[in-house]
Amino acid sequence: MGLRALPFTAALVLGACSTGRQPAPSTTGPRTLRGYILVVPMRDLLDSTLANLLRRRGFRVWPDVRGGSGPAAALVSFTFRDASSESGRWLHARFFDTRTGATVAAASVPLDTLPNDARLHAQALVQALLAEPAASPPP
Repeated sequence: MGLRALPFTAALVLGACSTGRQPAPSTTGPRTLRGYILVVPMRDLLDSTLANLLRRRGFRVWPDVRGGSGPAAALVSFTFRDASSESGRWLHARFFDTRTGATVAAASVPLDTLPNDARLHAQALVQALLAEPAASPPP
């Protein structure tokens, strides 16, 4: 290797070493639900009501995933009842980043405290999903 190539090679090696680590997959993408297109499949009245309520709050909501559209978060919702406890039935909703699988937002509401109406369940979920986390007290 000639003397002229030595500075170029050294710069290339040092440049490659100084790039740093890439962020972990769970930290990529928008930090809040607002930065995402929300994918809510229209399977039932709960889903369509939830989608309409989120649209009214200014979110972009689509019924399915579309490629090349930017960050998207898909809804997974389910009810759960722990047979070993007396806590009753809960409705859980989770928005997952469609690229990384990271949880973007999560909420759970107790169904036993609400009337049996999908519209009221959707309202409770939207309120829980969009609730700001409590600020930690200053040290």
